[in-house]
Amino acid sequence: MLIPGGSVVGAMANQEALARGLDRAWDATAGRGRREPQGDVTGLSEAFVAELDRMSEDWPRIVLFFDTWERSGPYLDGWLPRLVENEQVPFPANVILVLAGRDELSPREWEPLREADAVCDVPLEVFTREETQALLARHGVSDPEVVDAVERVSGGLPLLVDLLAQTTPESVASMENRGDLVDVVVDRFLQWIEDPHQRETVLVCSLAQELNEDIFTALASPEGQQLWGWLCGQSFVSGHGDYKQYHAVVRASMLHRMRTSSPQRWRELHGRLAEAQGVQLTAVEEELTTEWIARRGG
Repeated sequence: MLIPGGSVVGAMANQEALARGLDRAWDATAGRGRREPQGDVTGLSEAFVAELDRMSEDWPRIVLFFDTWERSGPYLDGWLPRLVENEQVPFPANVILVLAGRDELSPREWEPLREADAVCDVPLEVFTREETQALLARHGVSDPEVVDAVERVSGGLPLLVDLLAQTTPESVASMENRGDLVDVVVDRFLQWIEDPHQRETVLVCSLAQELNEDIFTALASPEGQQLWGWLCGQSFVSGHGDYKQYHAVVRASMLHRMRTSSPQRWRELHGRLAEAQGVQLTAVEEELTTEWIARRGG
């Protein structure tokens, strides 16, 4: 049996106390009937909150961390907000939930708590120079030239700043020679994308500096043609209106991966991109010509 958040609670309690808590949770749900899954969830939720209540007597504040919420959210969005909102089994006031992920919380599930000012969004923006310098200093890197290079290469992207800091570069040259960092960056962004067609789509579409649906159609494989909406929802894709673009650092890393892994594929995609952009350019020229003729009075 797995109690939601049990690993976090377990880290705060000794083994004996945790075992007793698990026994109490099991006893609380015993006899409810294995044929009623919702009953099991309700019983476990009540037992979980009861254990938090017990721990709240000994701890002034309890913080439960849920990482990579974009992965766990689809499974827990229907449970966690209701756990907090449940008036029949009040959630302890000194328990704080921290959800970390690349996407915003589901409006449908979390809006009631947001309207009650129970949700605080803390976006992680790109690092300033001072923040980059501070992180590097924690890893023993203080050379101003190295700090400048890390800031330039990373673009302030927290993930890449941290990866570069962990290598503790002693000079600009030593950092630039770490070509494997590019692969690490790409793998970090693709690690949760299990569908091979989605992974391929992310990589090939990085070729375009600016994307619209027509360019996407030209680059994506037949299996990826329906993924435009999905791609626009990725955390490293931004832009308003018809045109989107990748985060510069993410795009540069993906381009490096594609260029070195298959030069032939690289040339083929460039040809398709050039053809698609040529079609768009021709359409714009024809539209401008038509407007010019109309203004000249035919």
